[in-house]
Amino acid sequence: MEWNQETLQFLSPSPAPRRQPESSLADAANRPGYALAVLRLVAEPSVDEKIRQAAAVNFKNHLCARWASTPTPHDAAVDADVAPAASSAPIPDAEKEQIRALIVPLMLSSSARIQTTHGAIPAVGGRGAGSRPWFRRAGLQLRFRGKLGLECVDLYLIHFPARLKEGTEGSYLNGKMLPFDMKGTWEATEECSKLGLAKSIGVSNFGTKKLSQLLMHATIPPAVNQVEMNVAWQQEKLREYCRDKGIHVSAWSPLAAHGAPWGSLAVMESPLLTEIAVAKGIKTVAQVALRWIYEQGSSIIVKSFNKERMRKSLQILGWELSQEDLERMKLQIPQRRGFAGEIFVSEDGPYKSVDELWDEDA
Repeated sequence: MEWNQETLQFLSPSPAPRRQPESSLADAANRPGYALAVLRLVAEPSVDEKIRQAAAVNFKNHLCARWASTPTPHDAAVDADVAPAASSAPIPDAEKEQIRALIVPLMLSSSARIQTTHGAIPAVGGRGAGSRPWFRRAGLQLRFRGKLGLECVDLYLIHFPARLKEGTEGSYLNGKMLPFDMKGTWEATEECSKLGLAKSIGVSNFGTKKLSQLLMHATIPPAVNQVEMNVAWQQEKLREYCRDKGIHVSAWSPLAAHGAPWGSLAVMESPLLTEIAVAKGIKTVAQVALRWIYEQGSSIIVKSFNKERMRKSLQILGWELSQEDLERMKLQIPQRRGFAGEIFVSEDGPYKSVDELWDEDA
């Protein structure tokens, strides 16, 4: 069944909402080749855009219902013009292969905006067709190739162990937090690795308890945990745990985020670091602080648009801190987390206190 005038008439929007009888929709939708015909209609630029939009929605609902190997209840209709069938027959394997061959190029083409705008193909999500590995791959490829212009990335991280209600905006999160799905989120991250879209995968801002929970489910352990770390927040407990588990620690805020709203001068105006820098001759406080992180075996994420500072940040090799320097930095510099994360803490949310958020890793 190719898309034809009959398909166009079935999908054409009318001035007043109408509904097809369930039997009529079921007969049409279960016809061999129907799913492929509708998808081809979405891809055809010569067809009226409103019809293509209706086809995209119809394809979403239709595929969700019929992709399963056994008949399943049809998803609730997204388009008011189309009524759901009570149940749908599975799509034949041969037709599935043709759909697979067409859907990813379609999503990556300029015409793919019709699907992303109207919530069809990439936005099916974790149910129906969206739970199938090839479908998740299509969505990931769309993001990596379409937005980043890359076939793969070197490192792909879960940014924060927090989940917000859909549509949440701004920084006021009271009543907008949901329990974090550790198992499901890491499985999706592992998918990036298995599909060759990420050379390494990891996490960011995870404490010891959350890492322990993740490792219970992981088939691929995280390569990296990217956390706040500097001489004024040394993260000794977390670093020891990551070292034992073979997880590399990467340090953000290596200079205590001097200049940020939540930052401090605990590093850049530290009397001890100033004393050590003077003793080293031409070294700066920033270089001493960065060298300390380097000697802990962690990588450093520096942020500067100043070329001179960028050059100096690279000049931390070819010299060392003495054992006495390291001991004094461990014992004499007060420890305090810079970014406390209070925005994620509330009485009705999954994190009731800052200590709970950070797994009490003081």
